[in-house]
Amino acid sequence: MIRLFAYELRRYLFNKFFIGLLLVTSFFSVQIMGGEIILGVAGTAPFSPWSFGAYLAKMLPFLLVALLFFLSFLTSEQEKRVHALTDVTPIHPYRFLFLRYCAITTAFTLIALVPVGYACWFYGFVFQYTVFGSLILPLFCTVLPAFLFIMGLGTFVGHFNPALLYGLMPAVLLVGLLPMSGPFDLYGTNLFMSYPLTLEELDPSFFLPAPVILWKVGYSLAGIIIGIFALRRSSRVSGGRLRY
Repeated sequence: MIRLFAYELRRYLFNKFFIGLLLVTSFFSVQIMGGEIILGVAGTAPFSPWSFGAYLAKMLPFLLVALLFFLSFLTSEQEKRVHALTDVTPIHPYRFLFLRYCAITTAFTLIALVPVGYACWFYGFVFQYTVFGSLILPLFCTVLPAFLFIMGLGTFVGHFNPALLYGLMPAVLLVGLLPMSGPFDLYGTNLFMSYPLTLEELDPSFFLPAPVILWKVGYSLAGIIIGIFALRRSSRVSGGRLRY
C-alpha cells in the first residue's frame, strides 16, 4: 500500500508540470501579497484573517488549475499503461482508487503550502506577526470547499471527456476575475474584501455569515456527490473494473 501510494505521488511530483506549477504559484504569491494584501483589505491589518482570506481567495484559481492538471494525469497515455499493471495486482480496485486520490490530494496540499508558507514568512519577516493560529479558520473555509467542488467536478468532466478538463482550467481562472458578489461566490474574494466594511468595528473578528456557511457546505457536498456519481458510473461502464 505504501509503495503504491509513493509510486502514485511520484507521478505528480517528479515531472515538469509540477515544477512549472510551483514556479507560477510562487510568482503570484509574491505579486498578490506584495501588491494587494500588504496594505490590508477592507480596513483590516495585512495579517488579519480577512486579509489572509482575501490573499488565499486570489490564489485559489491558480491552485485549482494545478488540481485539474493532476486530475488530467489520470487520463494520460501513461495512465493507460498503468491500467495494464493494476489489473493484475491483488489490491482491491476501490482501495487503489483511494490511494490515487490521496496522492492527488497530497500533491495539491504541497502546492497550496507555497502561498500559505510564503504568507507566514512574509507576516513574520515584515510585521513580526507569528500568531498563525488565527489564520487556520480562513484557510480551511476558503480552500477546502473549492478543492472538494473542483475535485468532484473535474472527476465528472474527465470521465465523460478528458479534453474538457483543459477547457475547465481557463474557466476556473475566469471565475477568479469576475466581480462576483453574494454568498455563492466559490472563492470568497468579495466576502473578504467587502464584508468587514459593513461591520461597525475596526478590524473585526473573523466569522462567516450563515448564508456563506450554507453555500460552502453546499459546494463541498456537491463536489463529493458529483465525484462519487462519476466514479460509480465509470465502474459500471467498465464491467466492475474502475476506470477514470
